Amino acid sequence: MKSAVIITIILALSSYSFSQNKKPLPQDQKTKTVKNTPADKSQKLENTKSPEKQTTPFEKASAMIKSEKASERKYGAEILASLRDPSGVPLLKNLLKDQDYSVRISAVDALGALRCYECEKDFSSILSSEKNIQLRQACVIAISYLGRVSDPSALIAASKPQEDKSLRISAIRTLGALNVKKAEKDFISYLNKENDSDIKKALIDALGKMKSQEGLKIISQYASDQDPSVRQYSLRALGDSGDNSFLDTIKARLSDDNVSVSLEAALSLAKLSDFSGLELAHKYLDNKDFSLQNQAMQIAALAGNEKTVSIIESKIKESKDENFKAMMEFTKQRILARIKNSK
Repeated sequence: MKSAVIITIILALSSYSFSQNKKPLPQDQKTKTVKNTPADKSQKLENTKSPEKQTTPFEKASAMIKSEKASERKYGAEILASLRDPSGVPLLKNLLKDQDYSVRISAVDALGALRCYECEKDFSSILSSEKNIQLRQACVIAISYLGRVSDPSALIAASKPQEDKSLRISAIRTLGALNVKKAEKDFISYLNKENDSDIKKALIDALGKMKSQEGLKIISQYASDQDPSVRQYSLRALGDSGDNSFLDTIKARLSDDNVSVSLEAALSLAKLSDFSGLELAHKYLDNKDFSLQNQAMQIAALAGNEKTVSIIESKIKESKDENFKAMMEFTKQRILARIKNSK
């Protein structure tokens, strides 16, 4: 009983002491009601706004081509080319008259990549009137991208002997690729008088694609040209022609003193279903010179027989080069598929 009384007294004293020590808080420590200022309200509204719409690459490019900086206009044209969006054509056409040549070149490249057929007249006009070779070269390439030409007069003019060599070559090759027969007589005339090997090869390539009998006869004369690369171009064109009347001309080069030329002859014969160059190909299937090896594999794929398959299999077993083995296996499968289909 006494202990209960003592505990009660202690508790009462502790409560009294606590109440005596408790002091009111200073005025500035009392809880205040916070009021929203206009700035706070503005910030809240800003936070609740929907995120800004992202700029698309097309919009970015469209803005860039209007820049005062030529480098940005050029980059904008390149972006539009990469997007392959026909909506960019009107924007790019505006750049064809830009004061900066690099911008104009990028615009031409872009319009060519977009296959802007309506731009053919623009390309031809620039090709005929401008002096800047790079810009004119870009126009030739752009026309080649179109895959057709309604008026080849500007291209034909660019292929003339008085023109810049690189521009000439581009124009000649494009006319050949587009099979523009109007240029054939000029090309035959140029080839008969030409001394530059690079121009010769471009003319042979173009005439070969046109595949006229007159052009092929002229080309066959260059199978014995003093430049090995010209001989190769001539043999390749004859092989691609599909005309068997030039078999003897091609066979004569199987013994050429230049291996690349003799393999080109074997390949051209194989294209014409004459397999007399196959044994030569067998010798170069594992040659260390990749270009010769590649020629030999192409011949084997077109003309190879069971013997070729056996040779390839033994070379696959002998080799430790995985890339070589893969190419040989691919060639073997091509031969087997051809043999199977011929039965």
